[in-house]
Amino acid sequence: MPGFGKAVAQAIATVLAGLVPFLVDGHLSTVETVNLFLLAFATIGVAVVPNLNAGTAKYAKGVVAVGIAVLTLLATILASGTALGSGQIIQLILAGLGAVGVIALPAPQYPAGPVARPRPAGPTEV
Repeated sequence: MPGFGKAVAQAIATVLAGLVPFLVDGHLSTVETVNLFLLAFATIGVAVVPNLNAGTAKYAKGVVAVGIAVLTLLATILASGTALGSGQIIQLILAGLGAVGVIALPAPQYPAGPVARPRPAGPTEV
């Protein structure tokens, strides 16, 4: 799957963020479930944002992944205060690692502008 390494890294972080806290606590709390949905949204975001190579668009996937990791931290702090459970701490670490993976992994770069492609001649064109 060339070109999807960043999305795969984020998807792995999301699956682990759902699995590991469940294995630690035996269940997913409300906060952990909200965090899991945020990370799933990051996976979709990273998958659909194109790999552009011009200006700030070059960092769009990283911005999506880091933004969701920060929202995950914010949701956890707002819901739990400073008393974080081990499952929540693991989710935050995995969210951060997912964002680092998205930024660090190479991806094919595509031009930000439209690409001119020759149009094949139709039956009426000679």
